[in-house]
Amino acid sequence: MNSQLPSDTLSMPDWPVLDDSLMSNFDHEVDEDVAAKLQSGQFLAEYPGWNFHATCWFADGQFHARVMQYCAVRGIYSSGTPKELMDAISSEFGYD
Repeated sequence: MNSQLPSDTLSMPDWPVLDDSLMSNFDHEVDEDVAAKLQSGQFLAEYPGWNFHATCWFADGQFHARVMQYCAVRGIYSSGTPKELMDAISSEFGYD
């Protein structure tokens, strides 16, 4: 299930950020190693896009992403898989 939540409903945790991105709009691929790392502990990973930047994490059985655009939070998205998360965010903010 894909959902966008108001930014005050779910807040991004203050966890360390991994060196590698979870996914990329350059090649539209999910880094499965990073996804597994997110699921294994309390980590954040980046998801860069052409005109947005998302920070991703795993909690409560779902992948979440806080999307920033032009220095403002645009929303927090949640999905069961990183691919579904990428599709939900990209459909609103672009696939580039």
